[in-house]
Amino acid sequence: MIKPTRPYILFNSQCDNAIQDTLEFLKSLSLLSPKATVIKKFIYKGLYVNKPTKCKVIGYVDENEIILDIKGEMHSIMPDYLLEMQSRKFEM
Repeated sequence: MIKPTRPYILFNSQCDNAIQDTLEFLKSLSLLSPKATVIKKFIYKGLYVNKPTKCKVIGYVDENEIILDIKGEMHSIMPDYLLEMQSRKFEM
C-alpha cells in the first residue's frame, strides 16, 4: 500500500456533521452523484489486491490525494484513479 506521506485529515466519525461533510467532499471530487444522500463503498482494483476489493474513503490530504481504507490498511490515491476504477465492470 502507498501510505500517505504528507499531513492528512481523517473524517471524524464522532462529529455530528461528519457524514454530511464527507458527502459534500466526495461530491466535490465527483466520486458521488450530486444527489447522493449516502456514502457508498467503492471498489479498488490495483496492484495491492489480488481481486477487486471494497474500500472506503476515510480522509484526504487535499483535492488531489485521498486516503482509503482497504482491508484495514491506509492507502493514498488520486481521486481520478478511484473514479476510473468505479466505471469498469468488475466481478466481486
